[in-house]
Amino acid sequence: PKSKLRELALPFFPELSNFTTEFSRSSLLRPLPGLYQSHSMNSHLEESTKDCPPKTRRNNINSNPGLIFRPLPAATEDMRLPPPSLVFQCRSLTETQAFLEGTLGGRTAKIGWRGDGAGGSLMVFHPALSGIDIRISSGNENGDWILSSYFDEAQESLLAGSLDELQSAHVVSEGASKSDTQNELILERDNKIGNADCWVEV
Repeated sequence: PKSKLRELALPFFPELSNFTTEFSRSSLLRPLPGLYQSHSMNSHLEESTKDCPPKTRRNNINSNPGLIFRPLPAATEDMRLPPPSLVFQCRSLTETQAFLEGTLGGRTAKIGWRGDGAGGSLMVFHPALSGIDIRISSGNENGDWILSSYFDEAQESLLAGSLDELQSAHVVSEGASKSDTQNELILERDNKIGNADCWVEV
């Protein structure tokens, strides 16, 4: 299934980088607060959402195919940065998920799915994707991208302010780890689970 890169989320330390200032001074479009978008190749799309009909603006629908940059400032307590996130848009999450898990032998997990009917994204896990966060999402029925001022951060962001020696490698997954001989998850006993010694369990 075909997909295209729509968003690039870039974590940074505010005290060490002037990321936001540089973006603000650039000529990039600003479809929403905190988002910066490159100009499209087609001049009639370059104005992004500001010249769209009122209904389109209310729904944060973006027909500009230009890449969207999303700077993500780290918290003061964070000791490391999570990997950058590349968010791809596809026509069908179901078909793309089947291709990723079946043909490519990867795994997917849902993130950002809510009970109000708003769909989230699929996180992609594969040995070849170490050190980068790949996500797959879909737009609306017309193929437009739906903008959002918030970003669903993964567990790497939650653990960025914690000490590795106080964390169990299996706490978040409740003992799940990958088998050495088979490409599948197995359960292993972890003495830290169930003892309320890790804030991730709360």
